[in-house]
Amino acid sequence: MMMKSWKIAIESLGFKRFKYSKFSHMHLMAFRKISLKTTSDLVSRNYPGMLYIPQDFNSIEDEEYSNPSCYVRSDIEDEQLAYGFTELPDAPYDSDSGESQASSIPVYELEDPILLLS
Repeated sequence: MMMKSWKIAIESLGFKRFKYSKFSHMHLMAFRKISLKTTSDLVSRNYPGMLYIPQDFNSIEDEEYSNPSCYVRSDIEDEQLAYGFTELPDAPYDSDSGESQASSIPVYELEDPILLLS
C-alpha cells in the first residue's frame, strides 16, 4: 500500500515511473518527468500525507521507555563525552576530495581525562 501511495503522489506531479526494483529490505522506484504541467495541486489533494515511511508512525516516547535496559550516562560521563568533541578540528572535512580544510594551527595532545579517573 505504501509503494502505491508514493507512486500516485509522485505521478500527480507529472512524473511517470519507469523502473521498479524490490529487494528484501528496500524498494527502488525511478521516475522520469514526462509533463511540464502538474496534473493536480499537491497540497489541496493531501498528497504530502501519501509520502510516508513506516518510521513516521513510530513514537519516540514509545521507543525510549519500552526498553527498560536503556543505559543512562552519569554527569561525569557526559562531561567526558563533551570534552572529546572539543578535540575535533574547527574546519569541516571535505569527504569528496579527501582533503582536510583545517587550519595550520598545531594540535597538542592533552592528557586523557578518562584515563586520569581510573
